[in-house]
Amino acid sequence: MQAVCRSCGELKKIHSNGLCDRCYHHENYVKNRVARIKYSLEWRQQNKEKYTEWCKKYNKEYLEKHPEKRRESLDHIKRFNDLVNFGGNKEKVLVRDNHRCYICGHDRNLVVHHILGRSRNEIKNLITLCPNCHADITSGYWTEDFIQYFFCNVLDGFTNYPTGGS
Repeated sequence: MQAVCRSCGELKKIHSNGLCDRCYHHENYVKNRVARIKYSLEWRQQNKEKYTEWCKKYNKEYLEKHPEKRRESLDHIKRFNDLVNFGGNKEKVLVRDNHRCYICGHDRNLVVHHILGRSRNEIKNLITLCPNCHADITSGYWTEDFIQYFFCNVLDGFTNYPTGGS
């Protein structure tokens, strides 16, 4: 039976959940991938020492055998950390903020900071900072009231905050 896929909107043969073959398999792949990542993160947290030792040993042996893979390995780690820590939005935030600290305009060694807590990885909750401004915020140099005022009032409750291309 042909019908409109609820995901891609194309007229195709669909599964009982309303998805065409391509969207059905992609949705299952994403669900399984997310489940594997969650399990992996839980296991790592429960076995930190064991995992750390294994990583050191494996990475050292692997990179000694394949020195050309070092850059690829670092890129993979960066992509994984971006996905886990920023919901895949780190590069989008850097581009939105023109690769400059939002507070002082510095353009080197930038970090992306969660404004209202790590549980929200929305682009509106992330801001680009230089190491000095980031240290000021995280060390308590600036009071919580000032941070709330700056990020909520100066940025007009995020309504006028630049959204870039996303």
